[in-house]
Amino acid sequence: MKFHLLPTLLATTCLLLAGCLPESVNPLSTPATSLIDARFEGVYQQIDKDKGANAARGYWHFHYRGASDSAKGIHRTTTQLEILAVGHELKSRLDTTRYHALATRIAGHNYLSFIELKEGSKKPSFHYGFARYEVSWRGDLRIWTANESAFVTAVKAGQLRGKITASKFGDSVLLTDTTEHLAAFIAAGDPRKLFTEEPMIFRRLAR
Repeated sequence: MKFHLLPTLLATTCLLLAGCLPESVNPLSTPATSLIDARFEGVYQQIDKDKGANAARGYWHFHYRGASDSAKGIHRTTTQLEILAVGHELKSRLDTTRYHALATRIAGHNYLSFIELKEGSKKPSFHYGFARYEVSWRGDLRIWTANESAFVTAVKAGQLRGKITASKFGDSVLLTDTTEHLAAFIAAGDPRKLFTEEPMIFRRLAR
């Protein structure tokens, strides 16, 4: 998934971390089966570990979208997590990217399925990216993005359905399997191999 902001925020050659993200037609959970993880709500500073413990790469806002029934006077929180990333590294202007995400828990670990909202469009991109996350005692986030090579290998081995595209930069994959099969595959796998070794660090600034 080629997000225009993230290479700036994270100083990568492709996406969130070293390597690219696999894309998926389906998420790891549906809106009906996703969790509302209230620990996400708030504003975060992304830390650049290479430039010191307090060096910021960008700022991220996480908020669960609400819904209301004006006729019944009922307001509720939905399972759709809205994310706004703000990059401060461009000299000409601020750069922003928006995402929608769904959270789920699989085999004792927490995961996100996220899609990008294209600039100038209210419609999200069609394909999902995956990430694993943890929340510390003080509310900081650690996020590991999916390791594309592990999912390419799974498709080649027949463990998942998907379409592989070869290029001079390596194989990329579009997963076409069902939500249930994707979740079962991750439940049976090793998170340390399916997701990147080094997490992104987000320090909570405010709720």
